[in-house]
Amino acid sequence: MQIVIAASKAHGFEEYDAPILESEELYTRKQGEEITQQLFNFEDKGGRKVSLRPEMTPSLARMVMAQAKTLPLP
Repeated sequence: MQIVIAASKAHGFEEYDAPILESEELYTRKQGEEITQQLFNFEDKGGRKVSLRPEMTPSLARMVMAQAKTLPLP
């Protein structure tokens, strides 16, 4: 694994950390309520509806948009 990490850093890649839980609304906004039948959903202690992240695309897209001006283009 250290070889992969070293090679990635040598080519300008950066490590990122994405949440494993996302707001349920993030998925229902574009795909409709029927998507909730395919996700693991629950209400957290704060009463928010959250879903276990099924894939990385929304989390990664938000991270890139938040840092778009500081990240170099490939």
